Amino acid sequence: MIVPIVPYTLEERVGVDDADVLKWTSIFLAVFGFTNVISSPLIGLLADKFPSRRILFTFGLLVMAISTALYWIGTTIFMLVAARALQGLSATAVWVVGMAIINDVSGPDDLGISMSYVWSANTLGLLCGPIIGGTLFQFAGYHSVFAVAIGLLGVDTVLRLLMAEISNEDVSPSSNIVRAVDTEGELREENPLLQAPVAAKHSYNDWNMNPVPENEPTADPSLRVRSAFSILLCYPRTATIVVASIMNAGILSSFETVLPLYLVQLFHIDSARVGLFFLSLSGSTLLSPTFGKIADKYGTKWITVISTICVGGAILMMSLVNRNTTFHQSLLYVLLFFCGIGRTGQRVGMSTDTGLALRALVEEPGVVDQQLTVAGITGQAYGLLSTACGIGVTLGPLLRSLTLSLAVPSAMYTGGDLRRKKEKQALVGV
Repeated sequence: MIVPIVPYTLEERVGVDDADVLKWTSIFLAVFGFTNVISSPLIGLLADKFPSRRILFTFGLLVMAISTALYWIGTTIFMLVAARALQGLSATAVWVVGMAIINDVSGPDDLGISMSYVWSANTLGLLCGPIIGGTLFQFAGYHSVFAVAIGLLGVDTVLRLLMAEISNEDVSPSSNIVRAVDTEGELREENPLLQAPVAAKHSYNDWNMNPVPENEPTADPSLRVRSAFSILLCYPRTATIVVASIMNAGILSSFETVLPLYLVQLFHIDSARVGLFFLSLSGSTLLSPTFGKIADKYGTKWITVISTICVGGAILMMSLVNRNTTFHQSLLYVLLFFCGIGRTGQRVGMSTDTGLALRALVEEPGVVDQQLTVAGITGQAYGLLSTACGIGVTLGPLLRSLTLSLAVPSAMYTGGDLRRKKEKQALVGV
């Protein structure tokens, strides 16, 4: 909602020269990305260590309200930069903790559809926010934009306080069953998320903090000192997801950087027409629930591989768009649409596979000795993904040509190690 009025704030309230508006807008983007990259691992760690994810999520909303208020009253560059930094911190907290909560309350069979709704809502906000903000600014004035934004954050904060969440008491150590809260507020048992008996003995806020009981074997000290981050990065399945997240975020960043200038120079169109091209790229994200259902039914591997090939192929074919003709404009619309479809499949597949990968990871022989649980590393996993997205936004223009190469590790590791599956099939055949 605030994006459309940033130029007005810089020129009219701060007094920045018109020639410097673009420079400061770029600086604000860099501040947001830098804050996102450095805060994501910390937010992820806090999400796993903190007694309540709900409280940390609410804290993120409060920080977002403070950053919005700073934008509202800001009359100096320092205040706006501080607001942007706080906005990056709060957005990271809301996103990382929110994804961890979704993973907590979703079972393996419906994780894809749950993640798809998150991506659909995210895209809807990105598409509608600037429109609503610009309309309010034009018809109701500068202050109305911030009043509505803070009001929405207030409503969201109240809803978070009323939200039921899984706590330590909701994890049964003896039965190895996770219980979720249904719509009537009653606890009900869900499908087991973990099969390893050791893995269910600790929840996310006491991971690696409780001493090992005397009757349990002592883990190898060399394994014990490894952090969850290092385990996640060394596990091929989650490492592939991190790389894919960098590429996915980089694609959108590269388009935001290059596409507007390219369209204006080639087709000689105005900003409204440029927006239509971006709508073709982003609007397909509203199809996320379809991809979520496919991921839940058929697995995440091939939806991710096919989506990656779709994105890479569309980007390569964009080199054919080099003339100011109706055919070339139509071709670019189609290619951007297929690129958006591919990005949607990638994001749904990767965010879903993150949760599934964690369930597989905690049962790895060397990891069980670490006494990790799914809930104990979920926040850190999505924190890594958030960091990867921040890196991708920074390196975006350099990553477009590497997209197709991502299909190989995606085929190997997404949805489980392909080599291990073949070995198991061979053993069954014997």
